[in-house]
Amino acid sequence: MKFMGSINAQLVHFGRCIRAITEWLDLNPTMNAEDKLMLENYIQILQLAYAGWGRRQREMTPRK
Repeated sequence: MKFMGSINAQLVHFGRCIRAITEWLDLNPTMNAEDKLMLENYIQILQLAYAGWGRRQREMTPRK
């Protein structure tokens, strides 16, 4: 995947998406099992990617 734009722009866009999903979930919509699974999968992908990034950052940080 080609990286597009600055990290700040990407995070702002991500934040808008998260707010939209949060507002939508606050309305207590009904979701079928497929929609729930898709949302849970996306959340897990984000958690795994963030954990991997954090691990790489710790590995790159020199220890004192």
